Amino acid sequence: MSQFFDGAPVEDAERLHRLLDGIPLALELAAGCALPPARIADRLGGRHGLLPAAADRTAKVRAVVGLGHELLAPRERVLLRRLAVFAGAFDAELAAAVCGDGGILRRAEVPALLDRLVAARLVTGSYALRGVVREYAAERLREAGEDDRLRDRHLKAVCAAYEECHERVSLARRLPWRERVRYLRRARALAAECDAALAWAVRAGAAAPGLRLARAATAMGVACPREALERLPALGAPGELADCANVLLGCARGVVEPVVAGVEGLRADGYSYWLGVGYNAAVRVCFARGRPALGRRYLRELEDAAAAGDDLVALAGARLARGDLALLAGEARAARGCAGDALALGREAGDPRVVVAALRRLASVAEAVGDEEGAARHRGRALPLLRAMGGRPALTGRGEGGEELVGGGI
Repeated sequence: MSQFFDGAPVEDAERLHRLLDGIPLALELAAGCALPPARIADRLGGRHGLLPAAADRTAKVRAVVGLGHELLAPRERVLLRRLAVFAGAFDAELAAAVCGDGGILRRAEVPALLDRLVAARLVTGSYALRGVVREYAAERLREAGEDDRLRDRHLKAVCAAYEECHERVSLARRLPWRERVRYLRRARALAAECDAALAWAVRAGAAAPGLRLARAATAMGVACPREALERLPALGAPGELADCANVLLGCARGVVEPVVAGVEGLRADGYSYWLGVGYNAAVRVCFARGRPALGRRYLRELEDAAAAGDDLVALAGARLARGDLALLAGEARAARGCAGDALALGREAGDPRVVVAALRRLASVAEAVGDEEGAARHRGRALPLLRAMGGRPALTGRGEGGEELVGGGI
C-alpha cells in the first residue's frame, strides 16, 4: 500500500494502488487530490471514469493529472495552465509577474494560489512543474488561446528580472554583500527561464527584449544559447543595443570584427558600463584570435576609460587581463601584483564575482611557481564565495566560473 494513503482503509488504498499499477508519481498526484482513495478510484476507473481501458503508464499518470485539474478552483486552473510557460524552477515573484494580468488573476493573489497548487501536488515544493503536468497545462493554455500572450509576458518578465539582478549586482555601489549574492543566485537559478525566453524572442522576432535579456544574463555570468546570440542581432536593434549585439555575436563566434564594431559604436557616446564590458570582451577575443597588438591597444584604452569612469569592475577585468599576459610571459611577480590589485578593486566594489576571479588568478600564479600550498589556500578562500553564488564548486584550472564573470561577464 502506498505511504500516501496511510490511515485510509486498506482495501481502498490497495484498490487504487492496483488501478494505478503502483506508479509512484501517479500515487503522489492522487494524494494531492484531497479525496479518499475510494473516491479517487471511482472517478478514475469504471465505465465512465477518466482512465481508459488498457491505459499505459503515461495515460494513467495523465488521468490523475486530469482529475487533479478537475478538482481545482477556477482561478487555480488559470494559474496552472499559465505556469506551463516556465521551463524549470521559478519563484513566486516571477510567477506573479508572468501570470497575474490584473484581470482574471491579480498579481497579489498568485503566491497564495501557487501554494494551493503545491498542496495539490501539481507544482513541486521548489516551484516547478513535472514534465507530464507541464504538458497537460500547455494543452490547456493553447485551448484557452493564451499561449503567445503568456510567452510574451514571460519574455518581458524574465528580461526585467535579469536587468534588476544586473542593476543590483553590477551597478549598485553600496549594496550589502549578502544582497548581491542573493541576486547572483537568482540569476543562476532562472537560467532555464532565460533559455526559454530567448528561444521565444527568436521565434517571435522580438529583437529588443531578447537582446536586452541576453546582455543582462551574460553580464550575470549566465551562458545564453548560441542560436539566440546568432539570430537575434539579425532581427535588428536600435542604438546601444545594436552595438552590444555585435559584442555578443563576436564573443559567441569567437570572431574579432563584430566585437570591434560593437566597441567602436559604444565608445562614440562616451563611457558607459557596457563600453567597459565591450572593451574587456575585445581584449580577450583579440588575444585568443592572434591579434595581440589590437588587444593591447584595447587594454590600454580600457584601463584609461574605466579609471576615468570610476568603473571598478571593468578596471579589475583589465588588471586580470594584464596579469594573464604577465603570467604567459613568465613574469609571476607582475602577475601576482595584477591579481592582488583586482582583488582589492573587487572588495572595494563589493562584487563577489571579481573577488572569486582574482583569487583564482592568485592560485594560478602560485601554481606556476610551484607553491601548491598557496594555490590551495587561495582556492579555499574562493570556494565558499562561489558556492554562495550558486556556482560550480570545482576551482582547478581555468574557465570554471570565475574570470568569465569579470567586466560584465561577456
